[in-house]
Amino acid sequence: MARISYITAESAPPDLAHLFEGERPRNIPGLMAHATGNVGPLSDYLLSLLSKQQLDPRVRELCILYNARLSECEYEWAQHESFAAVVGVTREEVDSVARHQDPSSCFEGQARVALALT
Repeated sequence: MARISYITAESAPPDLAHLFEGERPRNIPGLMAHATGNVGPLSDYLLSLLSKQQLDPRVRELCILYNARLSECEYEWAQHESFAAVVGVTREEVDSVARHQDPSSCFEGQARVALALT
């Protein structure tokens, strides 16, 4: 659970309401909206990391999950476990990242290389 309360679409200042529209993730602007001068550019940047990169989204989410595990960051794991499912990461693959000392050995191709680098 976050220690700083999230701003919601209903409680956002009118000039930040656009950050809560459509399919955009709500957690990033919800937390960062307390920093009104930075939330727009930061939210756009973080959204671009999730949507405009050349890395396969499945591989990206596997690496984020592995990094969350290595960092013992339960919040990051919880957030990205659901993102991983949306982009096609299977329950078995998530479990492999959670259980194995070196999860790269459970994967092939780009995922194997990216997890080894992580």
